[in-house]
Amino acid sequence: MLYYLKKVLLEISYLPIVFKLALVVTVLLVVSMITQGTLISSNQSRLLEEQIHEFGISTTTQITQQFQEPILSQDELTIESIVSSSLKIKNIHGIQIVTADGEIILSRGDVPAKMPEKAFLTDNSYFLWRGEGAGDNNFISFIGRAISNDVALGYVVVSFDRTVLEEAQKSSRLAIIGSTFLMIIIGLLSAYLLSKIITKPIYKLISASRRIASGDYETRFDKNYNDELGVLSDSLNSMTQGLIHKAVVEQALSRYVSPKVAKEVLADTEARELGGRNVNASVVFADIVDFTRMSEEMTAAEVSTLLNTYFSYIDMASHICHGHVDKYIGDCAMLLFGAPEEDPDHSFHAVYCSILIQQVIKQLNIKRSSLGERIVEFRVGVNSGEMLAGNMGSISRMEYTVLGDAVNLASRLASKSMPSATLVDDSVALDENVCGRIEFEYFEQLTVKGKLEPVNAYFIKGVFPELQSRLNIDIETILSTSLGKP
Repeated sequence: MLYYLKKVLLEISYLPIVFKLALVVTVLLVVSMITQGTLISSNQSRLLEEQIHEFGISTTTQITQQFQEPILSQDELTIESIVSSSLKIKNIHGIQIVTADGEIILSRGDVPAKMPEKAFLTDNSYFLWRGEGAGDNNFISFIGRAISNDVALGYVVVSFDRTVLEEAQKSSRLAIIGSTFLMIIIGLLSAYLLSKIITKPIYKLISASRRIASGDYETRFDKNYNDELGVLSDSLNSMTQGLIHKAVVEQALSRYVSPKVAKEVLADTEARELGGRNVNASVVFADIVDFTRMSEEMTAAEVSTLLNTYFSYIDMASHICHGHVDKYIGDCAMLLFGAPEEDPDHSFHAVYCSILIQQVIKQLNIKRSSLGERIVEFRVGVNSGEMLAGNMGSISRMEYTVLGDAVNLASRLASKSMPSATLVDDSVALDENVCGRIEFEYFEQLTVKGKLEPVNAYFIKGVFPELQSRLNIDIETILSTSLGKP
């Protein structure tokens, strides 16, 4: 039965634990009470049967002894008198006097018309029979043997009504059933209340777990339990402390590497091993024009503030365009699109990001110029293609980055570009997914380091009209952010 109960509970998609516990306790209690009630009822019936048998046998024995002398002397008047007085005894419904040969001497009341022969074999025989008449009651007849000097004189048959016994059994059975149901109801209430008390701390744990899952790591589990729940609470509190530490580490790590890279490193142990994989991605290099001369005219603190201000806006632009800052190389920012997370539209996102950067820098320069602050311009180069992405360095000090000819070409295009302009090559300008939304203008063939053949270079003129409103919104979104604060 427990197997089937377990199977039913497993098939229920969701049921609060308080109901599951109450259901299990209730089923066990009901089965126990029904079993106990059945055993008590059966035992009570047996005891009642034994009592009536003892009463019938003792009563029949006493009456039989009274008939021994009258039967021996064939005193019919005395026999009649004894029968009449015996019938006045409660529950006796009939008496019959039979000779040793089976001849009926006297019969009064409810007695069997014919008795089984085996009933005369012992002194304390009894048998059941059903009366004939309106009531058709069930009777039990006891037979006593009248003897003198070990000689059988005759038999006395005394009949008792079994209705009394059956009513007593029924009354006893009803009382047991009633008490059983009362105990079941009390058990149900007790099981439910007990389940509520037991599961109350569990629901507290669930509530605290949900708050932690939503990001509230300051939540703590109640440790006021001197049992397994207390041990579980301590473990969960330790786990929560670990989550806080992990969040702090992830937040700190995200300031030194891309949040996307930090997320992958923390989530995947393989991401922490040296090596890489070939990916199809895009790279953007944004280099400050004439930075060397400019830095000679500024203090280190001023240089740091200037770089942080402009790089903060570049970082925001890369996030809007589904990319991230791969690294900062002095006065140059390297942006990556399509790795480590795949992006089928990485070429467009890289080009669109370069346009967004130049537009934001233009607006920022206007504002800084009006405030008398130093302004800078950026040369930008964009390229797409196959490259190696992964952890480069040593086992003790590694860096997630991309390497390859496509990356080098993007850097060369940035160095060849004009101030506040962006150069791309054929891999970008002729990409159907890009040229359908971005407008290009052919610049010239460039001879770049590392390339045997000249490279066709194109300037980015801007976006087609259908993208202009989106571009304006993105520019406003970036500029509305606190200036100069990473």
